[in-house]
Amino acid sequence: MPDPSTMRRAVLPVLLALGGLAGGVLGVRLLIRADPSKAGENPYEYRLDSFRNPGPEPPRWAETAPIDTGMREPRGIAADARGGLAVAGDANVVSFDHGGKRTGSFDLGGAAFCVAVDPGGDLVLGMKDHVEVWGTDGARKESWASLGEEARLTSIAAGREQVVAADAGNRLVWRFDRSGVLAGTVGEEPRPGGTTGFVVPSPFFDAAFGPDGSLWVADPGRQRVERYSPEGTWKSSWGRASMEIDGFCG
Repeated sequence: MPDPSTMRRAVLPVLLALGGLAGGVLGVRLLIRADPSKAGENPYEYRLDSFRNPGPEPPRWAETAPIDTGMREPRGIAADARGGLAVAGDANVVSFDHGGKRTGSFDLGGAAFCVAVDPGGDLVLGMKDHVEVWGTDGARKESWASLGEEARLTSIAAGREQVVAADAGNRLVWRFDRSGVLAGTVGEEPRPGGTTGFVVPSPFFDAAFGPDGSLWVADPGRQRVERYSPEGTWKSSWGRASMEIDGFCG
């Protein structure tokens, strides 16, 4: 049997030669791909220049004066029927009129992560794991049951007949009647194509009512929005993965 030390001495030059060959090939490939006209540029630079032009159509919206909420961490915002705003953040709710003038605030005693204004003018707040209803005078009217330790409410919508809360922790949408009784969930039934549930990779998960009463829910991981009946039956969806204006970048 050959001496092991002799074998190592014989194999080592071969390994070094192969390593040098691989490095040489890699070097040749880099030299071949390099473009002398772009010397000094980073070929892996993350650039969004091509997406800054919104296209030939004029923009539908324009930014006006910003509103200073005075909060360290604003989390939720909702408009009322008069064009005023309610902003939830820190452990407070701050209200503004349609011109951005501060009109009031009150302490919640805990953090709210989303807010909606119901048709009667009350504030419906998504705390971490439950829903609360507050009057604009700062009086808490209702506190609904906890949805469990995994719950993380990130969006809430209040209609005339029901309230829905998007839960990024449990990855579903809860439906309640106006008294806070659980009426069902949205997203657990199979859709066409066999998909079930929502893909929620981070705590950003939204739901809203459309003008016709339809419920719209974002499916962030699938990069689309889905339309449901008010009772939670799937109707349609649209969306595609894209950096273009009509797509979702994820």
